Amino acid sequence: MCLAVSGKILELKESSAVVDIGNIKMKVDISLIDEAKEGDYILIHGGFGIQKVDEEYHSFLQETIDQIYYEFEGGPNA
Repeated sequence: MCLAVSGKILELKESSAVVDIGNIKMKVDISLIDEAKEGDYILIHGGFGIQKVDEEYHSFLQETIDQIYYEFEGGPNA
């Protein structure tokens, strides 16, 4: 199974960007995304930005990942 996560572009540097992914800042290659700009939300897989997404979809993905993490960690009593 492949998993892409989403994040918000904080800074652009040529064909890479610093992206906030759940409060973790990561350098991502964005050469596959046309006209990326600061503030855009993108899907990231294997260190590459692969697609722009809107804020609503980004929030949905974050909530889903948080829920999965919560379930696998056994909830608040783990």
